[in-house]
Amino acid sequence: SPNPISRRNENTSSSSVISTLKRRPIAADRTNTLRDYNERLEGRDLLNLVVVGHVDAGKSTLMGHVLVKLKVVDDRTMHKNKTEAARLGKDSFSFAFVLDESEEERQRGVTMDIAQAQFKTKTKIVNLVDAPGHKGNSKKKTKSHLFPSIGN
Repeated sequence: SPNPISRRNENTSSSSVISTLKRRPIAADRTNTLRDYNERLEGRDLLNLVVVGHVDAGKSTLMGHVLVKLKVVDDRTMHKNKTEAARLGKDSFSFAFVLDESEEERQRGVTMDIAQAQFKTKTKIVNLVDAPGHKGNSKKKTKSHLFPSIGN
């Protein structure tokens, strides 16, 4: 979960902010960055979900289904994915193609790089991170485990 970051008091005078900037520019930059981050969250909590598992366990397919059910992915995109999956002789992979977008991933039927999708609810901004399950891609997977909100 995100760090609990307090916003700068809106009643702070601009002269005190300027003097703070002059004394501690690095801290002020962090404050501005954190304030900007909070504003981007739009008052919502951030939830990072990393899906990990063995190769061919269905991680990308599961997340593709979730994104379609939540209407993050439109019907036109799914139609393209179904057509592409059929062309490659991988009819059951159309949902996985939501996140597995590279030609090599699609031809091989294996997630080779970390993929991310984001959607918003009334209370949360959710980042879904799809990690490769194949042993040969484990170095790429390591980075995706750094910031999950739950699980690991």
